[in-house]
Amino acid sequence: MRRLVLVTAISVLSGVSATCAAAEPMLKALKAGGYVVYLRHDQTDTSRSDTDPVDLNDCTKQRSLSDAGRAHARTIGLAFKTSGILVDRVFASPICRAAETASLAFPDIKQTTPRALVYTLALPKEDLGAVADELRRMLATPPQAGTNTVLVGHTTNLKEAAGLWPKFEGGALIFRPDGRGAFTLAGTIDPAEFERAAYE
Repeated sequence: MRRLVLVTAISVLSGVSATCAAAEPMLKALKAGGYVVYLRHDQTDTSRSDTDPVDLNDCTKQRSLSDAGRAHARTIGLAFKTSGILVDRVFASPICRAAETASLAFPDIKQTTPRALVYTLALPKEDLGAVADELRRMLATPPQAGTNTVLVGHTTNLKEAAGLWPKFEGGALIFRPDGRGAFTLAGTIDPAEFERAAYE
Protein backbone atom coordinates (compact mmCIF):
# COMPACT_ATOMS: atom_id res chain seq x y z
CA MET A 1 0.00 0.00 0.00
CA ARG A 2 2.83 2.41 0.84
CA ARG A 3 4.32 1.95 -2.61
CA LEU A 4 0.95 2.46 -4.29
CA VAL A 5 0.36 5.73 -2.48
CA LEU A 6 3.84 7.04 -3.20
CA VAL A 7 3.75 6.07 -6.86
CA THR A 8 0.34 7.69 -7.25
CA ALA A 9 1.42 10.93 -5.63
CA ILE A 10 4.78 11.20 -7.35
CA SER A 11 3.38 10.37 -10.77
CA VAL A 12 0.84 13.16 -10.39
CA LEU A 13 3.53 15.58 -9.23
CA SER A 14 5.63 14.87 -12.29
CA GLY A 15 2.90 16.46 -14.41
CA VAL A 16 1.97 19.15 -11.92
CA SER A 17 2.01 22.05 -14.40
CA ALA A 18 -0.20 20.16 -16.85
CA THR A 19 -2.61 18.28 -14.60
CA CYS A 20 -2.89 20.08 -11.27
CA ALA A 21 -5.58 22.66 -10.93
CA ALA A 22 -4.51 26.29 -10.87
CA ALA A 23 -5.20 28.14 -7.64
CA GLU A 24 -8.50 29.75 -8.63
CA PRO A 25 -10.09 26.48 -9.87
CA MET A 26 -8.56 24.71 -6.88
CA LEU A 27 -10.18 27.13 -4.46
CA LYS A 28 -13.49 26.59 -6.25
CA ALA A 29 -13.02 22.82 -5.99
CA LEU A 30 -12.38 23.09 -2.25
CA LYS A 31 -15.80 24.70 -1.88
CA ALA A 32 -17.38 21.34 -2.72
CA GLY A 33 -15.31 19.60 -0.04
CA GLY A 34 -13.60 16.25 -0.08
CA TYR A 35 -9.95 17.38 0.10
CA VAL A 36 -7.06 17.30 2.52
CA VAL A 37 -5.11 20.58 2.52
CA TYR A 38 -1.47 20.29 3.59
CA LEU A 39 -0.50 23.82 4.57
CA ARG A 40 3.10 24.67 5.29
CA HIS A 41 3.48 26.97 8.30
CA ASP A 42 3.57 30.63 7.31
CA GLN A 43 6.54 32.98 6.85
CA THR A 44 9.13 32.85 9.61
CA ASP A 45 11.69 35.11 11.23
CA THR A 46 14.87 33.81 9.61
CA SER A 47 17.05 35.68 12.11
CA ARG A 48 16.12 32.95 14.60
CA SER A 49 16.81 29.22 14.47
CA ASP A 50 15.53 26.16 16.26
CA THR A 51 17.79 24.89 18.99
CA ASP A 52 19.44 21.52 18.45
CA PRO A 53 17.80 19.38 19.63
CA VAL A 54 14.45 21.04 18.96
CA ASP A 55 12.57 21.90 22.16
CA LEU A 56 8.88 21.27 21.45
CA ASN A 57 7.82 22.91 24.72
CA ASP A 58 9.54 26.30 24.45
CA CYS A 59 8.60 28.71 21.66
CA THR A 60 11.53 30.97 22.56
CA LYS A 61 13.88 28.22 21.40
CA GLN A 62 12.22 27.82 18.02
CA ARG A 63 12.16 29.77 14.76
CA SER A 64 8.94 31.74 15.02
CA LEU A 65 6.50 33.35 12.62
CA SER A 66 7.41 36.81 11.44
CA ASP A 67 4.89 39.65 11.61
CA ALA A 68 4.34 39.19 7.88
CA GLY A 69 3.73 35.49 8.48
CA ARG A 70 1.13 36.19 11.14
CA ALA A 71 -0.65 38.63 8.84
CA HIS A 72 -0.58 36.13 5.98
CA ALA A 73 -1.91 33.32 8.18
CA ARG A 74 -4.95 35.48 8.89
CA THR A 75 -5.21 36.10 5.14
CA ILE A 76 -5.39 32.35 4.53
CA GLY A 77 -8.38 32.15 6.83
CA LEU A 78 -10.01 35.08 5.07
CA ALA A 79 -9.42 33.42 1.70
CA PHE A 80 -11.24 30.31 2.90
CA LYS A 81 -14.17 32.40 4.16
CA THR A 82 -14.34 34.59 1.06
CA SER A 83 -14.30 31.52 -1.16
CA GLY A 84 -16.96 29.73 0.88
CA ILE A 85 -14.66 26.82 1.80
CA LEU A 86 -15.75 24.77 4.80
CA VAL A 87 -13.20 23.15 7.09
CA ASP A 88 -14.26 20.43 9.50
CA ARG A 89 -10.99 19.55 11.21
CA VAL A 90 -7.61 21.22 11.67
CA PHE A 91 -4.50 19.27 12.64
CA ALA A 92 -1.23 21.05 13.39
CA SER A 93 2.35 20.37 14.36
CA PRO A 94 3.20 21.26 17.96
CA ILE A 95 6.06 23.45 16.72
CA CYS A 96 4.93 26.98 17.54
CA ARG A 97 5.18 28.42 14.03
CA ALA A 98 2.78 25.73 12.74
CA ALA A 99 0.42 25.81 15.71
CA GLU A 100 0.23 29.60 15.50
CA THR A 101 -0.43 29.48 11.76
CA ALA A 102 -3.35 27.14 12.39
CA SER A 103 -4.72 29.30 15.22
CA LEU A 104 -4.55 32.51 13.22
CA ALA A 105 -6.00 31.03 10.03
CA PHE A 106 -8.74 28.99 11.69
CA PRO A 107 -9.38 30.53 15.12
CA ASP A 108 -12.85 29.04 15.49
CA ILE A 109 -11.79 25.43 14.90
CA LYS A 110 -10.15 23.41 17.65
CA GLN A 111 -6.82 22.06 16.45
CA THR A 112 -5.52 18.59 17.16
CA THR A 113 -1.85 17.65 17.32
CA PRO A 114 -1.17 14.20 15.86
CA ARG A 115 2.25 12.56 16.01
CA ALA A 116 2.21 12.52 12.20
CA LEU A 117 2.81 16.28 12.16
CA VAL A 118 5.50 16.49 14.84
CA TYR A 119 8.50 18.09 13.14
CA THR A 120 10.57 15.13 11.95
CA LEU A 121 13.83 16.85 12.93
CA ALA A 122 12.59 16.65 16.53
CA LEU A 123 11.98 12.90 16.35
CA PRO A 124 14.27 9.89 16.76
CA LYS A 125 15.20 8.35 13.41
CA GLU A 126 13.60 5.06 14.41
CA ASP A 127 10.20 6.81 14.66
CA LEU A 128 10.22 8.34 11.17
CA GLY A 129 8.73 5.34 9.37
CA ALA A 130 5.73 5.08 11.69
CA VAL A 131 5.17 8.85 11.56
CA ALA A 132 5.25 8.82 7.75
CA ASP A 133 2.77 5.93 7.68
CA GLU A 134 0.41 7.86 9.96
CA LEU A 135 0.61 10.96 7.75
CA ARG A 136 -0.14 8.89 4.65
CA ARG A 137 -3.24 7.54 6.39
CA MET A 138 -4.35 11.09 7.19
CA LEU A 139 -3.85 12.18 3.57
CA ALA A 140 -5.91 9.19 2.44
CA THR A 141 -8.80 9.80 4.88
CA PRO A 142 -11.80 11.59 3.30
CA PRO A 143 -13.22 14.47 5.34
CA GLN A 144 -16.84 14.83 6.32
CA ALA A 145 -19.06 15.39 3.28
CA GLY A 146 -18.96 18.96 1.98
CA THR A 147 -15.95 19.91 4.09
CA ASN A 148 -12.16 19.74 3.98
CA THR A 149 -9.44 18.71 6.40
CA VAL A 150 -6.47 21.02 7.00
CA LEU A 151 -3.04 19.79 8.11
CA VAL A 152 -0.54 22.48 9.13
CA GLY A 153 3.02 21.24 9.20
CA HIS A 154 6.50 21.24 7.75
CA THR A 155 8.15 20.31 4.48
CA THR A 156 10.08 17.43 6.03
CA ASN A 157 7.02 15.49 7.21
CA LEU A 158 5.34 15.52 3.82
CA LYS A 159 8.61 14.74 2.06
CA GLU A 160 9.07 11.67 4.28
CA ALA A 161 5.48 10.53 3.65
CA ALA A 162 4.97 11.24 -0.04
CA GLY A 163 8.09 12.74 -1.60
CA LEU A 164 6.26 16.09 -2.00
CA TRP A 165 6.35 19.38 -0.16
CA PRO A 166 5.02 22.97 -0.45
CA LYS A 167 7.72 25.15 -1.96
CA PHE A 168 6.78 28.32 -0.07
CA GLU A 169 6.05 29.06 3.57
CA GLY A 170 2.32 29.77 3.70
CA GLY A 171 1.68 27.67 0.60
CA ALA A 172 -0.39 24.50 0.30
CA LEU A 173 -0.62 21.21 -1.53
CA ILE A 174 -4.14 19.85 -1.99
CA PHE A 175 -4.76 16.12 -1.87
CA ARG A 176 -7.79 14.08 -2.91
CA PRO A 177 -8.35 10.95 -0.79
CA ASP A 178 -9.93 8.12 -2.78
CA GLY A 179 -11.61 6.45 0.21
CA ARG A 180 -9.71 3.23 -0.42
CA GLY A 181 -6.47 4.04 1.37
CA ALA A 182 -4.74 6.12 -1.31
CA PHE A 183 -4.58 9.78 -2.36
CA THR A 184 -3.58 11.92 -5.32
CA LEU A 185 -2.23 15.43 -5.61
CA ALA A 186 -5.07 17.61 -6.88
CA GLY A 187 -3.40 21.02 -6.97
CA THR A 188 -1.35 23.69 -5.27
CA ILE A 189 -2.02 27.13 -3.82
CA ASP A 190 0.84 29.60 -3.43
CA PRO A 191 0.87 32.33 -0.75
CA ALA A 192 0.12 35.13 -3.22
CA GLU A 193 -2.89 33.21 -4.50
CA PHE A 194 -4.39 33.12 -1.02
CA GLU A 195 -3.99 36.91 -0.91
CA ARG A 196 -5.76 37.38 -4.22
CA ALA A 197 -8.63 35.15 -3.11
CA ALA A 198 -8.96 36.98 0.20
CA TYR A 199 -9.12 40.49 -1.20
CA GLU A 200 -10.88 40.13 -4.54
